Amino acid sequence: MNYALSLEYLQAAFYTETERVGGLSGAIARVPRQVGAVERAHVAAIQKVLGHGAVKKPAFNFRGVTEQQAPFLRTAVAFEDLAVAAYKGAAAGIRSPGFLAAALSIHSVEARHAAWMRYLIGIRPAASPFDEPKPQGEVRNIVASTHFIVSKPRMTARRKAPRYTG
Repeated sequence: MNYALSLEYLQAAFYTETERVGGLSGAIARVPRQVGAVERAHVAAIQKVLGHGAVKKPAFNFRGVTEQQAPFLRTAVAFEDLAVAAYKGAAAGIRSPGFLAAALSIHSVEARHAAWMRYLIGIRPAASPFDEPKPQGEVRNIVASTHFIVSKPRMTARRKAPRYTG
């Protein structure tokens, strides 16, 4: 579950920062608030399950992808697709029925997010009839390759605080 929490921290921080920066326009401008609230709810739920065993939230530097529409959408598609593949890849190793039920309920929401982000950028929401899982090592390498997790965060301009609706 700490593996899932790490991915949820990444997604929640991404959408929260995008909302705070306020660089999106039109119908896309509401996406960070709506999806961010869900990702923050995922974080809170997993933290509750893990209690004191929850990993700490790392610092992030999204290197400008939260400030403009096109880079935001490309990154959102990548993160949501990655989350779907990661949850699917981890499911077989989850032995607790409660943890598995929680992971599957989050997986289906991540899949809907992925389809929505793909639709917004003009990519076919479901390109294949089957999704391939990704093992933890591959997911960790993909996340590391972004260089978004940093030892010290870069502060972005803040227009307003996002709402937490979860």
